[in-house]
Amino acid sequence: MINILSQSNLTAARVRGFTLIEMLIVLVLISTVMVLAAPSFTSSVKDNRLRTASSDLYSIIRFARAEAIREGVTVHVGAVSANRVAVWKDENSDNALTTEAALREFLMPSDVTVTATPNVAYLAFDGQGFLTAQQVFLVCDDRSGETGRQITLLVSGLAAMEEKTCP
Repeated sequence: MINILSQSNLTAARVRGFTLIEMLIVLVLISTVMVLAAPSFTSSVKDNRLRTASSDLYSIIRFARAEAIREGVTVHVGAVSANRVAVWKDENSDNALTTEAALREFLMPSDVTVTATPNVAYLAFDGQGFLTAQQVFLVCDDRSGETGRQITLLVSGLAAMEEKTCP
């Protein structure tokens, strides 16, 4: 009689695949790594959101100054609502935002706050791109003691952005 299931065939059949214990160990290791990485990922997402919001604000301020110089009129940047920032031309010196005067606007994330020093309702770039006073904006999120961004505007209208610790 010929033995079809020789010893070498049985050994090869047993070596293929993973055992249930091996699979469970791998799943436990993967879930442990995910649990440890989740807080870091959340922090990374918040950091990215804060960085994007401050860069958007910086860009819109630079856009407003460029438009003021290009058009030769006063251009304002201001918060229109809790998280909406707009840029508008002020051709008739009434400082009012109208749909015809609006140039650009963007929404800030709801967990990002902007603190202005001194506290003003809006910025006004004159036709030469100058401001009436130096302005500082601190952009922070809902995490205290974390790094935020500070945007400093000189009277000349030039802007600089740097990292600062939020209160």
